[in-house]
Amino acid sequence: MRCLVGFGQDRLLCCQSALWPLQQGASAAMRLLVKARNFQQRPLFVQLWFLPLWVMLGAAKLAIRIVPFSAMAPRLGRAVPPIAPDKVGSPQSRERAVRIAEALRVTARMTPWTSDCFPKALAGVALLRLYGLPYVLTFGVQDGNEGLAAHCWLVSGSTAICGLRNAHRFSAIASFVHGEG
Repeated sequence: MRCLVGFGQDRLLCCQSALWPLQQGASAAMRLLVKARNFQQRPLFVQLWFLPLWVMLGAAKLAIRIVPFSAMAPRLGRAVPPIAPDKVGSPQSRERAVRIAEALRVTARMTPWTSDCFPKALAGVALLRLYGLPYVLTFGVQDGNEGLAAHCWLVSGSTAICGLRNAHRFSAIASFVHGEG
């Protein structure tokens, strides 16, 4: 049985299509509720750093567009030839690095702009420095079919903060270290 709703004398419209905008709004509201519930289940560290990291990711994205790399490089750490990160660290520093990586990952997924490897690395560097954790930030290039591609990854001790998953496809060209790294 089909439910019809009249609009004027000549036009009839199925109530299901009339309710479609309401259903879309309801499903968007449900998605938002699910995200809020999932966010609530995150560790307190992630919740507390969400808004500051969101702003930091936006500022990093803007800085990448307007600040020359030569002006940015000295703030990234001590420039060294490409090196492997130091895999040592205390359990406390490892736990903090894991929390920073999770907070970056969660926040980057929620930005309306693309928060890829470089903005995440810049925000990660800021947090790692704030907590006094050592890190190695590495830049790499790949010569592919579509031309040259660049990538960066950030590691603190044995913890991948961002970008390490795709690092194997790139040739490391430079590293920046801070702390023991």
